[in-house]
Amino acid sequence: MVPKLKLAFTLIVALWSLKSQAAGGKSNLVAVSQGISSPAITTMVNYSNGFTKENPAGVVYRNASLASLEFDINNDNIHGFGSEVGTGNGNFGLSLGYYKDQCEGCNGSIAAALGANISDIGIGLRIGDGIYSLGAIFFGQGEHRLGLMTEIQNLGHGNKFSAYGLGYSFVNDLLTLSLDASSRSYDDSGGDDKATVVTPGVALKFDTYSFSLNYDAYTGGSGTDAGPDPNALWFGFGIGASDVWHVALYKDFVSQWTLVGTLFF
Repeated sequence: MVPKLKLAFTLIVALWSLKSQAAGGKSNLVAVSQGISSPAITTMVNYSNGFTKENPAGVVYRNASLASLEFDINNDNIHGFGSEVGTGNGNFGLSLGYYKDQCEGCNGSIAAALGANISDIGIGLRIGDGIYSLGAIFFGQGEHRLGLMTEIQNLGHGNKFSAYGLGYSFVNDLLTLSLDASSRSYDDSGGDDKATVVTPGVALKFDTYSFSLNYDAYTGGSGTDAGPDPNALWFGFGIGASDVWHVALYKDFVSQWTLVGTLFF
């Protein structure tokens, strides 16, 4: 934990020393917290941190079309890859993604998300691999944003997965502060097994660079299906031109290492 903290804060100091004078924008190119109240526009369909998917209402933050390629790998050398394409105009957006783990018996999955702004509320729906996710972001164009998520999946044999999320973000051109929480449960003949994760996170945004630092705190979950992962610090670093290209590298996000490349057009 200590080496990770030292590296993370060293990167923060280095980024602040750049003294960028330009705005980084009011959307996130690098993932922060669980993406419930302030989702990343580059990896909204395939990647998520927490017990819900990233809020699909976030597709409305896209002001152009994009295509992303994603790769992640763990210590055991099991890796996955995915791709996403999407478009948006600031009031309406949609996205389509494909993801596959490179493991024996693992199948690829396709998911789609669409969203729209209704007054000052963003509403989004994500469907994929038997999982149905509904999200909302209140005051999504302002500095103070509230995100809500609900998710359900029927696993068969009387077992149903459900998850809920709530989050708050403060967002301006240079900074995103997020606090998201999500809870999940598996209902089966053995009872109702629940777990919760709370993730404070901060993202710094500059002309060319962005950086996020986050911490997952898990509670509950006595069974193997809903048992928590170890509490974990994770961070991401991004570089690029927001209207042309972007590359993000994450440590301990969805895997030990995660790489995402995005083109805007």
